[in-house]
Amino acid sequence: QVIARWRQDVETVATEQISAAVGRLDPLDLDELDAVRLLDRVDTKFLLRDWQLVDILARVGDRYRVLAATPARIFRDTVAIYRDPGLPLLFLVAFLAMGGFVGLYNFLGFRLLEAPYGLGQSAIGAIFLLYLVGTWASAASGRLAERRGRRKVLWPMVAVMGAGLLLTLAQPLWLVIAGVGVFTFGFFAAHALASGWVGRRAGERRALASALYLSSYYLGASVLGSLAGTAWTDWRWEGVAALVGLCVLLTGACALWLRRLPAPAGGAAD
Repeated sequence: QVIARWRQDVETVATEQISAAVGRLDPLDLDELDAVRLLDRVDTKFLLRDWQLVDILARVGDRYRVLAATPARIFRDTVAIYRDPGLPLLFLVAFLAMGGFVGLYNFLGFRLLEAPYGLGQSAIGAIFLLYLVGTWASAASGRLAERRGRRKVLWPMVAVMGAGLLLTLAQPLWLVIAGVGVFTFGFFAAHALASGWVGRRAGERRALASALYLSSYYLGASVLGSLAGTAWTDWRWEGVAALVGLCVLLTGACALWLRRLPAPAGGAAD
């Protein structure tokens, strides 16, 4: 009991020292994050004793600062984000594109189980390897965006999604699979462009804007993915394709509207 009590006292003191050391760090304003490239880094992990952390925090305190993100600041930034003429449209792109993507993949398997295909579960599962196309699509769209700008590349990628969807309406299996691959390429390219565009357009508010983008992304998967189930039940694949097609058309409309918008004042070019 004496040893346990001693350890508890040591941990309490160490926790207080760590809190005090963190509290001595200067606050970091969101404006200053604009110059920080958080993804251009290498992370190294270390295991430390709590007393070692206290010493390290004291030594590096002049080089690190604490991010100040109060509820009032978050509320003001959220309002500013939704007042931007472009960011809400990019959130809508995430909602519609992801919803269509999930709807297509969720019910493609049901179609391929039925005649005339009658594929087994393993064969249908292998179709999800087409996700690997997304790796190449994201990189390729990024290179195109660097040369031509996101506003000129996003809408063609949405058009690629539409072309792939049309191919899935064909009867031959190879055309259906090819259509899914083309759709997958277009989706991942459009998603990479839109998500990157959010960060550039939001500027100092990029972290919050990215969170709102991802919320729209997964909300679209939940809402429209569920609606695709109703479409399948009532109209089979033609109903799913119609719903996904509507998502693609609306996504394309957003992309074309975004093409007309000027870059935000003081922000990076789109």
